[in-house]
Amino acid sequence: MKITKGKNNRFSKITTFLLPITGFLLMAALAGTVVFWEFTGREMVLYQEVIVPKEDLKRGTEITSEKLTTLKVEKGKTIEGAIVNMNDIIGLEAKQTIPARSQLSAIFFERGDLLTDENHFNFKIPNDWIVSAPNTLRRKDKVIVYEVSADALSKSVENKKIQIDATRTVSNDGNKEDSNITIGLKPDITPPASVDAKKLLQTTVTFVRDSANREVITTGSHDRLDASAALKDVEANLTIEDVNTLENAIKRGSKLMIGYSEGLDGVQNEVKSNR
Repeated sequence: MKITKGKNNRFSKITTFLLPITGFLLMAALAGTVVFWEFTGREMVLYQEVIVPKEDLKRGTEITSEKLTTLKVEKGKTIEGAIVNMNDIIGLEAKQTIPARSQLSAIFFERGDLLTDENHFNFKIPNDWIVSAPNTLRRKDKVIVYEVSADALSKSVENKKIQIDATRTVSNDGNKEDSNITIGLKPDITPPASVDAKKLLQTTVTFVRDSANREVITTGSHDRLDASAALKDVEANLTIEDVNTLENAIKRGSKLMIGYSEGLDGVQNEVKSNR
């Protein structure tokens, strides 16, 4: 009986010693779990880290790591195909204006190289071949090239309204008077039904340059409203067969009219004429 009583006393002492420690450890574990949940666990379970731009990205901007950052978004509020690895889009170009800190998707981007295969190359369409092209034309636009016959051009000249820009200056003595009158035609972008215009091909614009051989880009906050310069030269992604098609049209005495492809919404149809 004495031996049993001694064992019970030792067990009681160990239990008395361990219970507070166990309780303390459980409380510490619980507190740690709460802290982990509040600072890390909640975000891991309820949020997803996605890639977003630090600043607004304009159309044609090449994507680099310096232009990107991360943002935690509730998992139920992420867009379909949200980019979570910035390496997936580095080196690509923005197809549209993208606001800062907005979620990104692969469909917002495209390769900077517009040449689709070894048979295509950049071809500068001679200015004297073109009778009309949109002033709002930009690199990567999808366009249709039409052939306008010589007869259609002459009829168009007869039927078009003539735009006259007249300025007059008078000298200080009031005796001399100089007048400067400019007369020009302003053809439509897409040929009306009455004009004999034939669709030759559909292609992608690779470069739009100004008189200083610089690329014409949009400078305003709204797409296409403001440009860095007036359009002068147009280059397109063509094959040898495409170039031959255009050359044959010119040999027939025709001119080329460039218009946007169907389905390009929100593009202003300003016209550059008398190139």
